Amino acid sequence: MGSLTPEEAKAMAEHGVTPPANWLTLSYKDVQTSVLDTPSGKIGVVFFPLLKNPKAQPSEDMIQKIDKEVAKLRPSVSLVAGVSPWGVESETYYQDKAKTLPDVLLGSGAGVGFSAKPSAKEHVLWMHSYNKGKAVYSADVLQWPTGKGFKWVPETNFTTQAIILDDTYKADPEMDTIFEGVPDLNDKHAK
Repeated sequence: MGSLTPEEAKAMAEHGVTPPANWLTLSYKDVQTSVLDTPSGKIGVVFFPLLKNPKAQPSEDMIQKIDKEVAKLRPSVSLVAGVSPWGVESETYYQDKAKTLPDVLLGSGAGVGFSAKPSAKEHVLWMHSYNKGKAVYSADVLQWPTGKGFKWVPETNFTTQAIILDDTYKADPEMDTIFEGVPDLNDKHAK
């Protein structure tokens, strides 16, 4: 599963590249959801809308829409994960304002990258990707969340690690093929 901004989807389409079937294009106003079936249980995924101004905070209405989708998924899945393109500052603001938080928050956008850590009084496992693609952060959930009082505790119910993508890691040929000829929209020097 993957997600694209509308601009990335457009660039891929203009270059004749079709994203994999299970990728979705994010919206600037709609919250989108998906459910993943895993051998250990179902994971509900809530894709946050993009912010029109990446430096603005999410609106109260947007936070309420996310709350509603998290609450709707929670009874039918073992874990709810939020996927945010908002950046560290807006993700912090969101966690302070939301009434129904996901169990895991996978963040991206502006700000530093960090491995999974307990947040929001240890009720959210928050991880934020490094926005230059130089590292991969992983989290292994050792125990599903078990209700309102559940707290994330390192080495007890989750482990995490940062994998720095240096020259010892070779490019994945399948991914290279998918993105062949598509310019990097964030590369100011790309032609």
